[in-house]
Amino acid sequence: MLEKGAELLRSTTKSAPKHLAPSAGPRRAVSRLAAVGVGTVLTMTVAFTAPPQADATSGSSGTGSPVIAKRLRAKVIADKRLSAKRELAVRVALYQRGDPYRYGGRGPNAFDCSGLTSYAWGRAGKKLPRTSSGQRAWTRNVGWAGKLPGDLLFYSGHTAMYVGFSSGKHWMMEAPHSGLRVRLIQARMRGLIKVGRVR
Repeated sequence: MLEKGAELLRSTTKSAPKHLAPSAGPRRAVSRLAAVGVGTVLTMTVAFTAPPQADATSGSSGTGSPVIAKRLRAKVIADKRLSAKRELAVRVALYQRGDPYRYGGRGPNAFDCSGLTSYAWGRAGKKLPRTSSGQRAWTRNVGWAGKLPGDLLFYSGHTAMYVGFSSGKHWMMEAPHSGLRVRLIQARMRGLIKVGRVR
């Protein structure tokens, strides 16, 4: 009977998918069986480990969570403060998540920082200056407290788009630098020079 129990456990271990592998090894289970007398009804409970849930706030590819991106798209559509052009610019920026960075890239499949913001607003019918310095000079400063989704966030030599608030955090879309992809990340206060409103 002990041999049958051990064989059953071994076959379960081999045939179970990786994420359903028993947490206790055969040796421990067999020793547990050995302590039970022959003729006694055996009840074996094998503990299984469930696969981990994906983190809702960070994507496995380093480009940001698709869950958060989806929530933000829904929020800008529902936000009555936003014009149709502003709403579209934000949705276009969010859809570029995962595109490669390319210096001088203006889309539709690769971007640098100001290329992403000018492309998103361009698709919404607004022509922005091409460079981050040009966009910084062209936009109207509204400050952090007055920001809306679609406003541009300016740092030293860099620009990003503010895309809204979700899961207790403020978010922005950016094309960071060579080697990284367009990503959705938490908006940075550190180094922020200006929050610019597209006119």
